[in-house]
Amino acid sequence: MDTLYIVGNGFDIHHGIKSSYRDFHQWIKHESVNNVRFAFTVFQLEKFFNDNCILWSDFEHNMGEYDVETVANQRFGLFPEALVIEDIEGMNDIVISSGLSYLDSLSETLTSVFRKWIKTIETDKEPDMSLSDSALYLTFNYTDTLEKLYGIPFSNILHIHGSILSEETPLIVGHNHKVDPLSVAIKGNDFRDNNERIDRICEMNSLVKPCYEIIERNSFFFEKLNTISQIVVLGVSYNDIDLPYFRKVKASVLPDAVWKMGWHTKKDKDKIDNYQHVLRLAGEKTLQFQF
Repeated sequence: MDTLYIVGNGFDIHHGIKSSYRDFHQWIKHESVNNVRFAFTVFQLEKFFNDNCILWSDFEHNMGEYDVETVANQRFGLFPEALVIEDIEGMNDIVISSGLSYLDSLSETLTSVFRKWIKTIETDKEPDMSLSDSALYLTFNYTDTLEKLYGIPFSNILHIHGSILSEETPLIVGHNHKVDPLSVAIKGNDFRDNNERIDRICEMNSLVKPCYEIIERNSFFFEKLNTISQIVVLGVSYNDIDLPYFRKVKASVLPDAVWKMGWHTKKDKDKIDNYQHVLRLAGEKTLQFQF
């Protein structure tokens, strides 16, 4: 095996698979009409994470750009009056408890709802690329596109953020903006108020992607990359959050490996230039192509 493919959400979208952040948001808003858990998630996403997202990279970036003071003052887990709708399952219990009912944490709710959505994604599409079933694959996608459409053995694929094919493995979605919880404590505040402010920031920190822990947990895969002479990148957004994975790949493959980096928009192309600089990829060993 001399080739590693790095695959992102653009790969699925290229095949007509509705797996973008916009698809997720439309689905969850539809499902939230009669489901209190989904309604809670929609409320939190729109309040903190900006509704003007299309791609997952946009969502994760905006998630990390949250206003710390706004979050510190927000009563997590409590529904606003606007969401008190009698038709929503379980809402009466929340109303009866005077608005003090605490649902699951945001991270628990988001990941639970997220897995439900992934299971609904239709991946029965037609393959239109030539991919080797003997190559290795590092994919940021949770779907079974590589396995189902291209017959790639599961053993050749690292689903770095989890896979719908594995119920035991958590699906990871998050940002890279970790905040010191103690920084939001206000001198002179009642200790209970400060504890609540700290807890809210800890909640947001629970959505930070533990990239280095994930890399360590999957060290067996990266150890197999020592004979890789070609890296092909398809459908990746080249964001800062996932840069640690590319650094690890760069350190694991052959020093003179050729990088073939696909782009879709001019923005992607500009980000490739930045990746080349940060990863110190030699110009003659890096090829860019429109995907």
